Amino acid sequence: MNYYSLTQWLLFFFLYCFIGWVWESCYVSTREKKWVNRGFLHGPFLPIYGAGAVTILISTINVRNNVFLVFLLGMLGATVLEYFTGALMEKIFGVRYWDYSNRFLNINGHICLIASLCWGLFSCIMVKIIHSPIEKMVLDIPDFITEIVAFVLVIYMSVDFTNSFNEAMDLKAMLDKITSEHEHIKFVTQKLEIAYAFAEDEFKENKKKYNRKRRELAFIASRKKVHVKQYFEEKRNDLTDSVMAFKETKMAELSKIADKAKELLKDKLIDETVMKAIQETTTREQNKLSMIDNKQFNSLVKILRRNPTATSTKNREALEEIKHLMDK
Repeated sequence: MNYYSLTQWLLFFFLYCFIGWVWESCYVSTREKKWVNRGFLHGPFLPIYGAGAVTILISTINVRNNVFLVFLLGMLGATVLEYFTGALMEKIFGVRYWDYSNRFLNINGHICLIASLCWGLFSCIMVKIIHSPIEKMVLDIPDFITEIVAFVLVIYMSVDFTNSFNEAMDLKAMLDKITSEHEHIKFVTQKLEIAYAFAEDEFKENKKKYNRKRRELAFIASRKKVHVKQYFEEKRNDLTDSVMAFKETKMAELSKIADKAKELLKDKLIDETVMKAIQETTTREQNKLSMIDNKQFNSLVKILRRNPTATSTKNREALEEIKHLMDK
């Protein structure tokens, strides 16, 4: 193991990326009871396994004849790699592609005791059993072929990683947008509720009319999440039509709020300042809706299908709403 060339290390990396993809895809597909092309990338590679395998090999080069040290050093090296990889991906993309938050003795949901022990066990199995035939196969390949294969695979994975990275950033932007829309809708309904609260004393004499309008407002407030939930229910099998339905439904709701605000202003239940704030919010929401791209949204659903266990702390509600569609 001390004398591997750079291209041989690269081949080890890609081989273990592929083995990891086969294992994860089969495991998750069995749990989900349907085929899942597991991982961050589109192709049949899981870089975390390739990087983990290389880390284990490097960590155990000088102790590979000692099973206990192979277990210990392999476990520590792979666990550190898994933690920093998970933390970095969540920081960049706002999504956890694996989450151990519900597991015993976890650290920030990125690593846990059982996963670390599995890495240690995998280290022993890999170093003592799996790696020997793989090592022999790679070392028997002529150097010029090794270099060609490594070069082609580097180019392929670089392209795949770039596309997957862009999709993940689009997913983060979409989740941020949906979360922002929730907050703005809450802002609108709260403004109207506050306006009614201040007008209550002034309009006691016309209490019947006031209560009727308050019930209408409660109906609008109760539908503040309809922009995504109705989108899920209307067209489950056609994502493009669903996005259009989502836009139309949300536009209609915003129009209702704007019309209701005008009616309240006419009846002097709110003042010009509140009216202006409502108009600015509805206009901003309409502009956001017009920016939603059907093709982009479809690609976001695909990346979530490859990672059904993905979670998000910041955009938990928005992510769960999108995943709800895929369960239909």
